Order: sequence, then C-alpha cells, then structure tokens
Amino acid sequence: LVNIDNSIGYWHFEKITDTPLLIAAGNYTGIRIFEIVNGLLKTRLTLPGFTASSRFIAVDSVENSLWVSHPYRGIYKISLSNYTVQLFNATNGLPSTLDNHVFKIKNKVVFATEKGIYRFNNAKRLFEPDPFYKPIFDSLSIRYLREDNSGNLWFVHHKSIGVVAFENKQPEIFYIPEL
Repeated sequence: LVNIDNSIGYWHFEKITDTPLLIAAGNYTGIRIFEIVNGLLKTRLTLPGFTASSRFIAVDSVENSLWVSHPYRGIYKISLSNYTVQLFNATNGLPSTLDNHVFKIKNKVVFATEKGIYRFNNAKRLFEPDPFYKPIFDSLSIRYLREDNSGNLWFVHHKSIGVVAFENKQPEIFYIPEL
C-alpha cells in the first residue's frame, strides 16, 4: 500500500484530461488535482484558497472549468486554466442558493435545483431552466441524476426514485416502488 494523500472524506473523482491523465477530486475541504505519472496517482495541486466541501463536481471541457455545488452556498465555477473561483447563487438566476447539485449528463453540465434542471447561459452569466429537461421534469426538485449506459436518466425527487426512459419518441418517467 502506498499513501497518496492524507486528506479525509473524498466524495467524487472526475477525469479532466486524457493526456496527461488529470483527475479532479472533491473532498471535505476542497478540490485536489491528481495526475497519473508512471502508473502512480500523484498530487499535482490542491486548489489554493478553496476550502468548500466538494461532494458534487463536474468537468466542463468546453468551458475548461470545474463546477462544484455546495448545499448551502450555491454553485462554484472554477477555471482550470488559472484556478480562479466564482460563486453563483440566487442572484445569478438559480431558484435558490440552497440544494443545488451539479451533474454531467449527455456530455453537458446541468444543475439540479429545487425548481427543476437548469443550465448556465455563459453569454448572460445567468442560470436558466434547461429547455431540454423542462418538458420532462418541469419544476420537480431533483436531488440526484445519473445517466445509464442506455442513455436513460435515473433520478431522485424528494424520497422517490425514478427513471426517464428515452426509448420512445417522447421521454417517459417511471417511478420505482419503495424498496
């Protein structure tokens, strides 16, 4: 066994680039960037000055940024070129500063909020309801999203688990009975 890091409470790992292989890791105290060197995971960088718990992270390769949601503060956008951090909240179009979650679905970063799925409009620098997901989820409070290998979306709404199936012309929601 080789100790690669002494930080506690890692939540999530997300690949940033293939060459070199860089990985963003969200933990209880911020973000750490790892790289694979000669087959070993090595710390490349601890994001300076960023100490927010980072459970939900998503890499936006188009924007070359990392999105991090915090349950009480809003959503952070971190530039991967210069590691500057911007905090967005209800003043930036989110329905609330609370209970926002970030996910990468269908190769795009989306934001699950208490009023449905949102996207970030970079030109306006504002969050807005995502027109693709609005007809599916409307304003459901979504806490979790996961795309399966068939392109279906598994989600959590309050205490209900469901799946959006894309097999037909129109997406269909199926709720899973209580386990």
